[in-house]
Amino acid sequence: QPGPNPGGTARISFAPSAVQVQMNLPFTTEAILEGGPEGSSGQISLQYDAAALRFTGIAPGPGVEIVSSPGGGQEAGRITLRLNPGAGSRRIAGVTFQAVGANPSAIGVSAVRLAGPQGIEVPVTFGSLPVVVLQPRASWHVGLTELPGWGLKI
Repeated sequence: QPGPNPGGTARISFAPSAVQVQMNLPFTTEAILEGGPEGSSGQISLQYDAAALRFTGIAPGPGVEIVSSPGGGQEAGRITLRLNPGAGSRRIAGVTFQAVGANPSAIGVSAVRLAGPQGIEVPVTFGSLPVVVLQPRASWHVGLTELPGWGLKI
């Protein structure tokens, strides 16, 4: 497991680092905390384009609780998680989406607060996960039943 980053800055990243998915198919991404102090806790909000991606499920990591997720009257496009005191580097959650829109999209961190065991706030850097939704290829065929002039019937 990676240790704390130089300068005491933690990082939130996604695995895989980019996604290409066919329209209407599901995919899962892992949100990962790296380099935080041992015993760190806090809250993180993940944000996504609800017009392009439909939230279908979440599997929180150890010591992580769901504060809010879409459905049940919650805001579409945002998932908020609480990180209880635990390892400085850990899996935050596996989140599953279904591609429903053709827009290029991204999953990112819209808000984060992380504190060490003494309650001192820890700076956090984070990136986003680009998502490209691929359109199904159009297919067509010509239904020939006879080839004129050849006397062949298919």
